[in-house]
Amino acid sequence: MAKDKLTNKWTRWLVVAVILVGAMLRLYGLKIQSLWCDELASWDYGHWSSVTEVMSKAVKQDLHPPGYHLLMHWIIMYWGDSEVMLRLPSVLAGILVIPAMYLLGKRIYGKSEGLIAAGLVAVTWAPVYYSQEARPYSLILLLTVLGMYWWMGVMISWKQKQKARTGEIFGYLLSAIGLTYLHYYGFLLVGLESVAALIYFKRNRYALTRWVGLYVSVGLSHLWWWPILGYQFSNNGQKISWITKPTVAVFLDYALWLFNNSAKLLLIVGALLTWWAGINLARIKTRRDLKKQLMSPGVFLGLWLVLPISIAFIASQMITPAMALRNLIISLPAALLLVARSTTQISRHKKVNVLVGTGLVILMLYQLVWRGAYYTKQTKEQYRQATQFITNHENEYPDAVIVGYEHVNRHFNYYLQRQGNPKKVEIMAGEAKDIGRLEEYLNYRQPKYFWYIRAHRIPEDLFIKYLDSHYGLIKKQLFIGADVWLYQTSYN
Repeated sequence: MAKDKLTNKWTRWLVVAVILVGAMLRLYGLKIQSLWCDELASWDYGHWSSVTEVMSKAVKQDLHPPGYHLLMHWIIMYWGDSEVMLRLPSVLAGILVIPAMYLLGKRIYGKSEGLIAAGLVAVTWAPVYYSQEARPYSLILLLTVLGMYWWMGVMISWKQKQKARTGEIFGYLLSAIGLTYLHYYGFLLVGLESVAALIYFKRNRYALTRWVGLYVSVGLSHLWWWPILGYQFSNNGQKISWITKPTVAVFLDYALWLFNNSAKLLLIVGALLTWWAGINLARIKTRRDLKKQLMSPGVFLGLWLVLPISIAFIASQMITPAMALRNLIISLPAALLLVARSTTQISRHKKVNVLVGTGLVILMLYQLVWRGAYYTKQTKEQYRQATQFITNHENEYPDAVIVGYEHVNRHFNYYLQRQGNPKKVEIMAGEAKDIGRLEEYLNYRQPKYFWYIRAHRIPEDLFIKYLDSHYGLIKKQLFIGADVWLYQTSYN
């Protein structure tokens, strides 16, 4: 008994230590990277003055559920719209997913697997990266893990015709509603959970009646905005035209994405999983053994990992391309749990397994921070740096106007305003068809100079050639995903 208490105490301290490491990784360098196009879109969709405006001017024009836009609206209203405040919900979700992952791993396998899984989610690239981004993916990951934890508790109780804990029922209900309000891939996961429960219950009438009530409640929570949902799918299909039809190579891309985009790490993880699979296959001697293996948690986790990407791939081939790796963050916990389990099956000696699991977590951390140069390498589009370049030269060219090229001029104006620049991007141009409109604008304003800034989108060559041939190039500065030009006109 005393030994168990000591073990529990050490486990709690180790979980706390892992949470602290994960929190430091998520809080450090939160402002190193500029907000990029998608993050500025989160700000733009949420900055309207009322919920009604958010729904009509943002959600209705987008192709996502309203949950994250509404969250951003309230964050901006009560906390402000600085880079840190916009990213803070993702940071908090990224920290909370660490203990949630421990609980899920503990429920499925045991404390060792839960602790290793928590360590992996604390230091893996994708959870850290999306914890520092003003997008819904960190929240999706948290609700995925919590939802699966509560879902398993509820389903097991109902399968045994026992009353499930009220807290777990409401916990799963809220997480399922939250997921489906954050992203349409949340609908995919909740739908798969409902089908899995239906198969699991079979002819269990006690469980099936409760299953109906649970998922009908999730559906009813969306009734109020179904008309807007219909409008989105009818009118906003072009919003995802940038997504191309995937090839089978996307499965390898996803495997790399899961493990820090590192081929070496993927090989190590693949070796661990292959070893574990071989051990399980060697245990199959009879049909009963086969049935036992098919009903094991490993098979469940494997289906959780494979089905979402397979369904997304097939839908992208047959209906419309809608497959981005970040959307598949709903399956990341399954991958980490499988790897955590494989590290505990390497040897009969527990100390060896502990060393393997700990070593893998340390290796992932090393690859993230040092090999991957996560905190020193600029990867996001540099809106902040590009607009700062213009602001720094404001006194030299006080009468210069700013012409931009992006989807929305407010994305540039967000940073110009925060940098104390009184000017705004008043006109957007970057295609050959925009030349006439640009000439009309310059004839009206008659500036001696004008800045041209582009980000996320690349202007047509014909448009740039027009600028170079009709105006005098004074300055040009290239940034990551953004560029700035200063031209002199013939106006005095």
